[in-house]
Amino acid sequence: MTNLTTMFAAISAAHVIMALVLLPISILIGFLPSILARQKEHFVAILLINIFLGWTVIGWIAALIWALTDAPKSSSNNPLEPERSSINNKNTTISEELDKLKLMRDSGMLSEDEFTKAKNKIIS
Repeated sequence: MTNLTTMFAAISAAHVIMALVLLPISILIGFLPSILARQKEHFVAILLINIFLGWTVIGWIAALIWALTDAPKSSSNNPLEPERSSINNKNTTISEELDKLKLMRDSGMLSEDEFTKAKNKIIS
């Protein structure tokens, strides 16, 4: 009887050790899409999909693909913000700034109205 008790004690200790090792690893793998999406634009949506649908293989794969292909979080939501910061730079001339604006308008990054507002800001 003591051999059987010792065997069960050894098995249960092995299970506890295995659980302590495998549980954190499985949690990391399960939340891998959310971990990868920390600095991405749609982090909250990816996290919610990971939490609510991550237990399904399809939901986990969808969250992982979205996390890997999503654009990084931008520092500014306004596409004109980098241009405004360069407008305030004293090392550039007004003609250089107007040339940059014209290129942005010609490439379709700025509408005619946005171009006019930015141009008026440079000139004034």
